[in-house]
Amino acid sequence: MNKHMPYVNIHGHIHGQKYESNQYINVSVERWNYEPVNFTHIQSLVAPNEEQ
Repeated sequence: MNKHMPYVNIHGHIHGQKYESNQYINVSVERWNYEPVNFTHIQSLVAPNEEQ
């Protein structure tokens, strides 16, 4: 998503596993109160201080 980290895994279900990295974004409905997640918001989570 930026020049230092060009790849992010956006997924909807991880079968109980937890990933402790900002390269993994869980967009499952349970995680986001059953609402859609805007891609711009995902970008801000992944690279909040980088040029996107």
